[in-house]
Amino acid sequence: MDDEQFFSDVESRADLDSREQVVAVAESVFGVLGERLDTTDALADELTENLAAALDGAGQEAAGFTPEEFVDWVREAEREKTTDVDVDQARLHTQAVLESLAQSVDGTTWNDVRSQLPDEYERLYRAG
Repeated sequence: MDDEQFFSDVESRADLDSREQVVAVAESVFGVLGERLDTTDALADELTENLAAALDGAGQEAAGFTPEEFVDWVREAEREKTTDVDVDQARLHTQAVLESLAQSVDGTTWNDVRSQLPDEYERLYRAG
């Protein structure tokens, strides 16, 4: 994954002001994603060290939670790292990270991530 391109894409999609914010948002989303996925090895192999470390919760909550709960968890994680964000901002940040991730990692890796998420999650990683 081209880290510079990934962070630039997230910054643009989420309308963020600084690289510090982008990293905090990405780490928040990857932290929740790691809790939602059963396995993250292939994805972690393509990420920077800090983003891969954020996936450490793999399988802890994999029994499932809805896309809305996913966004709420991202919101809570962001609140701990930066400033208070509302649900709409957290949803935008989640979509920005997941859409940028889909464009940044190998297709096989992204398909592995998608296969571990219910179809209802598609609205979090498909623009539009």
